[in-house]
Amino acid sequence: MTEPKPKPLNEAELSTGDLAMLLGISARQVARLGDKGILKRGTSTSHWMMAECVRSYCEYVRGSAGNKGSDFESARAREKGAKARLAEMAADIQEGKLLTVDAVSEANSSILTSLVTRLCNLGDGVANVCHNQPAEFIADRVNGGLRSALREVAGLPHVPEDVKKKTLQQLGFAT
Repeated sequence: MTEPKPKPLNEAELSTGDLAMLLGISARQVARLGDKGILKRGTSTSHWMMAECVRSYCEYVRGSAGNKGSDFESARAREKGAKARLAEMAADIQEGKLLTVDAVSEANSSILTSLVTRLCNLGDGVANVCHNQPAEFIADRVNGGLRSALREVAGLPHVPEDVKKKTLQQLGFAT
């Protein structure tokens, strides 16, 4: 009895487990690559065309490595851009063109404290002056006290001049 001739390598088929061992990946990865069309199945769903699978897997790995290099270069370029933006921002902060969150928070706190203090004391001042006075006189005093408090807050040194001017104009105070 004669033994069957082995198939040439370009026609040889391997089981999923054997192909996984040959490629150094898991059987599950073999199946996924087959589902993606990267690896070519043989005559049955559990067998794979050895030569074709090795070639296409090598191309797949080369392509993945090439993309990683490209991703690395892209990441490096993004990092350089981010560092440049940070340097520009640091320069803008030093030149006073840009404020840090802490500086804005401190300024807002100072403005709010000043405003609250003036408004809390407004009632006492108006009550002392407006006892038994007509409504129009009281309204003038209250409005005058509010305007004075707002002018004081707008005049604080950490508010930029253009912001002060615009705010005063919006409130109806020409400067």
